[in-house]
Amino acid sequence: MLEAKLKLQELLRASGRARPGRPLKNRNGDAERALLARAELKPEEAEARRMRLKTLIKLGKERGYLTYAEINDHLPDDLVDAEQIESIITTFNDMSIQVYDEAPDAETLLISGSTSTPVPDEDAEEAAEAALSTVDPEFGRTTDPVRMYMREMGSVELLTREGEIEIAKRIEDGLKHMIQAISACPTTIAEILDLSERVERDEMRIDELVDGLIDPNAKDAPIEEIAVEAELDEESEESEEAGAAALTASLLKLKEDSMVRFNKIKRLYEKMRKALAEQGHRSKDYIRVRDQIGGELMNIRFTARIIERLCDGLRGMVEKVRSHEREIMNLCVNKALMPRAHFIKVFPGNETSLRWVKNEIAAGHPWSANLVRYEPAVLERQQKLIEIQKRIGIPLRDLKEINKQMSTGEAKARRAKREMTEANLRLVISIAKKYTNRGLQF
Repeated sequence: MLEAKLKLQELLRASGRARPGRPLKNRNGDAERALLARAELKPEEAEARRMRLKTLIKLGKERGYLTYAEINDHLPDDLVDAEQIESIITTFNDMSIQVYDEAPDAETLLISGSTSTPVPDEDAEEAAEAALSTVDPEFGRTTDPVRMYMREMGSVELLTREGEIEIAKRIEDGLKHMIQAISACPTTIAEILDLSERVERDEMRIDELVDGLIDPNAKDAPIEEIAVEAELDEESEESEEAGAAALTASLLKLKEDSMVRFNKIKRLYEKMRKALAEQGHRSKDYIRVRDQIGGELMNIRFTARIIERLCDGLRGMVEKVRSHEREIMNLCVNKALMPRAHFIKVFPGNETSLRWVKNEIAAGHPWSANLVRYEPAVLERQQKLIEIQKRIGIPLRDLKEINKQMSTGEAKARRAKREMTEANLRLVISIAKKYTNRGLQF
């Protein structure tokens, strides 16, 4: 047993690399190849070596030093090469962990700059985990899905309070862009008002439509936000009946205040429809009232499900338009043999012009004769586009621009939400990593 204990010291001194009472000098080497060699190792054996290295790193980080005996205790029995052992020592030195023949006294530690500094257990654990990722590239190639996921999530920085606020603002900004975009579409406004009427008739709960209201006079963040769910203090002695009553009162208040705003939007919507019918979508009166409606909708926090529903409705209309346009292009390009480049050049802006195909035929192009055969089918699709434009009340190109703005806001909110999710998972992972191989089933 004693002979085994002296294995490390003998190997090192035989190569003239260690002197009693002095730390080993740094030399380049790869500790991972030495201690964590994977040849013919079973997964449990490799994990055992990993845990031994982790224990050594944690101990060394906490004290600032290790002894040869401590290292020897954690070395596998088949490790007898002096160069491999030295590479392990070098790795510890690079981590500011000095290695001695025996535990040094306080004066020696002070001279070497390795004074003992207590390290919290979780900090030492984190340092050991970080060190392992540096010296053990084999772990980066693990096939264990749990470890692969934990390593990937470990690359995400923990979320600070300031970072959380910044991400929340970006989510809010993305949602505002979405609402601002869809509020420019008359059919979307009509759908919102229809939903509000269902709430007024008690056919729908207010918290299914609205999360809260925003005070338009607030300087920064929403202040007058009426919570839908009652936030009851855990230590409160209120009964469940009192809590239910508070929730009911909160919902009634939310419904009352929301109806005031929806009624105002309804009045503005009637003015907008009148301006659209009498003056057109480019008139100053129409644009002014439309912007007023948008401002009112921006102060209402719709539920995520409602926002998704409104966006899906708008996307559905755009998809119908594009579907008819693709059919027209197929008839002109693939059937009538019109050059694709020519179609892309002349068709945009003429989607609802029934004279377009007639003008193309009259122009005497090489494909004009073929186009005569497909003229009725092209006009049929164009008529469907005219019906869609009439139903939404704005030109198709405006509808496409609204969809583009909505998609931009949606992508912005989605990216911010993903960052928030990853950051929160990172916190979970930072805790879970401390409990691997401790009986938890992943």
